[in-house]
Amino acid sequence: MRFLIYGDDIYRSRKKLAALRERFCAARDSTGLNERRLRAGEHGIGPVAEALFASPFLADRKLVVLQGYLQEPKTDQEQLVEMLGRKPDSTVAVFYEEEGREKLAGSPLLGALEDQKFSEEFKTLEGQQAVGFVAAECAGHDVQIEVRACQTLIGLVGADSWSLHNEVEKLCSYALASKKKMISEAMVSEMVSGEREESIFSFLDACMQDRSNEAMPLLERLVASGTGELQLLAMLQKQMRTVIGARDLLDRGISDKQTVARRLGIHPYPAGKAISIARNAEPADLKRKLHELVELEGAFKTGDGNLKARIGMFAMG
Repeated sequence: MRFLIYGDDIYRSRKKLAALRERFCAARDSTGLNERRLRAGEHGIGPVAEALFASPFLADRKLVVLQGYLQEPKTDQEQLVEMLGRKPDSTVAVFYEEEGREKLAGSPLLGALEDQKFSEEFKTLEGQQAVGFVAAECAGHDVQIEVRACQTLIGLVGADSWSLHNEVEKLCSYALASKKKMISEAMVSEMVSGEREESIFSFLDACMQDRSNEAMPLLERLVASGTGELQLLAMLQKQMRTVIGARDLLDRGISDKQTVARRLGIHPYPAGKAISIARNAEPADLKRKLHELVELEGAFKTGDGNLKARIGMFAMG
């Protein structure tokens, strides 16, 4: 038996993979001794062959999860295709990719696996798919969402399932804490960041480039949009850490937006923004700015000064 789980929608594809592994563990491998996970770049053809052909340990099946191998050199993929034709029935092989069909075009493994019964591509959500996804995510928390609230949420966040999942988690927690079972449009407008993330990155970029004439109006707009001062500070700290992570990856020769997003566990959109800022900043300056933000939080929580004024000073450099 062989599976292929792939596509641009990383949240849903990871969820599918996790569910498959859980089912295998419950039905076949409660000890966890018959699962192997191998990643391209870390494990070559030799370890893959060993995993595919080794016998299960005190069980009738074993699970081998292979990630990233549809992007390996064609000669390696062709060897894997040949191995799949010979592997024992006791091996359940699962190929997992965080890329869609377009990026994987020409892959010998894709050609051998995509028509299999257990092949599934997770494309970016569209239209009613996104609406259904949000409704299902809310239902998982025993919460419902108004139609207009759902439309507003998708309008602010977009159809990326990872971002929608994170926002739904926040909205459901807020609704349940308020002893409500229905998410309203007002809740979405209050709680969802949406375009504020764009403004946060623009603000940080202006601060790092000493463009206080741009940073201060951005700060005023963020505050005027209803973003609380402590919430704003938390958002600034979070995105500054993202920029530092992006800078570290750039220094290691990793600049592809999709790869940076995967390494940092974020959506490609903020990853692209973080890369843009990181390219023009020194690591020491980024860490210094993050330290300043942490100090601002400490000062605010001890009642030392006005937080908005202090963030303004941060913007002034």
